[in-house]
Amino acid sequence: MMAKLTRWSTKRRSPEVASFLSRPAFSEEAEATAVTILADIRKRGDTAVLAAAKRLDGASLKVTEMRVSNEEIAEAVKRVPARVKRAVNDAHQRVWKYAVAGLRE
Repeated sequence: MMAKLTRWSTKRRSPEVASFLSRPAFSEEAEATAVTILADIRKRGDTAVLAAAKRLDGASLKVTEMRVSNEEIAEAVKRVPARVKRAVNDAHQRVWKYAVAGLRE
């Protein structure tokens, strides 16, 4: 199935784009779950994070296992190919420029 392409312009409103932008990003159930989890995290901190990880992922963790050590980060940085790092940095710069360009005064 081919995706339908729609032209977008600030001068001419597109019903397809307006419909896409007006839809909710997530289901009401997902939003409600996120609100509940975040409220619990604000209240109980790491304990709530661990409870959510257990409930949602089945992960039985300890607080000490939640932190990534400097050594683990350094090892991960070594393992990522330079071309991937460049691609991620390029994507970050493009997203940043797009976001800044779209800011309203």
